Amino acid sequence: MRAMATRSKVKVLGTTYYITTSGSEDRVRRIEEQMNEQLAAIQEQRPSLSTLDALVILSLNLMDEITDAENSTDRMREQLSQYLEDAAKARMELEDQRRVCERVTQELEDERRLCTQFRQELEARLAPDPDAEIRSLNLPHYDPEQMVRPIFVSRMPNRKVSGAAHKETIRSGKLPGYSVVKTALSDLKLDKNGEIKDYYDPSSDRLLYEALREQLKLFGGDGKKAFAQPFHKPKKNGTPGPVVNKVKTYGKSSLNVAACGGIADNGGMVRIDVFYVEDDGYYFVPVYTADTVKMQLPQKAVVQGAAVDGWKEMRDADFLFSLYAGDLIKVMAKKPIRLQLANKDASGEPELQRKEWMLYYVGASISTGAITVTTHDRKYQKGSLGVKTLLSVEKYEVDPLGEYHKVHTPEKRQTFH
Repeated sequence: MRAMATRSKVKVLGTTYYITTSGSEDRVRRIEEQMNEQLAAIQEQRPSLSTLDALVILSLNLMDEITDAENSTDRMREQLSQYLEDAAKARMELEDQRRVCERVTQELEDERRLCTQFRQELEARLAPDPDAEIRSLNLPHYDPEQMVRPIFVSRMPNRKVSGAAHKETIRSGKLPGYSVVKTALSDLKLDKNGEIKDYYDPSSDRLLYEALREQLKLFGGDGKKAFAQPFHKPKKNGTPGPVVNKVKTYGKSSLNVAACGGIADNGGMVRIDVFYVEDDGYYFVPVYTADTVKMQLPQKAVVQGAAVDGWKEMRDADFLFSLYAGDLIKVMAKKPIRLQLANKDASGEPELQRKEWMLYYVGASISTGAITVTTHDRKYQKGSLGVKTLLSVEKYEVDPLGEYHKVHTPEKRQTFH
């Protein structure tokens, strides 16, 4: 509520004036005092001025101050208006950012939900019984009438014939069933009787043999320590002869290839040919690179623990199929077949046991008469699976989508000519 206007007396330069104002008496007195002070200052500076002139000059000064104040007020009003406009714009931008944050948060939540669903679906598809797991999730994009089969990794069999027909080391074939090869002195060892293990024909140079044996004894049978320094062949007169680097040793020979007047170990194994003998079980015949250039395929099947001459001769009528690395087989045994994790640091059970497996063939060993197999995802493997322990071995083909079907047997045994 505005204050009531009152009539007040003001004395300026000795002359009394009456004004009507709603201001307080104190305010009127301050104005009166300020006018008299400013008029006195004007007259002091210019004594010749009349009272009227002094009042005019004071009025002009006051008008100038009022004008400056109005201009300042206008500037402040513009600044305030700009501030209010900027503040409104900032509020709008803030609101836009808030909506963007809400939208991004919702999108992230949707992505997180989709990732969770994908993880659950992936784990269900990789489970031993994916059909039951998928149905428990109630996913809308699965047809309830269609059964979900386990995921199966499709692999391409390696049927390429490559590599050397035999290994580089050429040995003597003087001993039937054995091969003779030159061995570095650092690889020599003593047997339990104190003799040099597998030394070929010590009587051919008894002096050298005894010197080598004594040197090994000095170092506890450790060839690397015994012959760390050059070893000289002793002469009959006791003086040192030429340096000896290698001597002849012999070893049991299995499958060999004639090469350069001697023999050499077979090169890579190309495949195995699987046979089934009634009332005797499964056998496999190894086929090496050297066999691919021969007119006839090998017929002798591996017998565990037996030399080649003790292997079993196979009949073509008993042939089932050939296995290359990467071929799929289904095996069944009386007792559970144990598979171990291929990588011990991988997650999952360290060992799985089943009587029946779908496995990929990896390779074979002629010393154990066993094959190496792995699961489709290569997570589990069996390094030595004896074929004689199996109730059945069946070969399968896999298409690129992981669908597999049994191969009709017997296959035709393929030659390389």
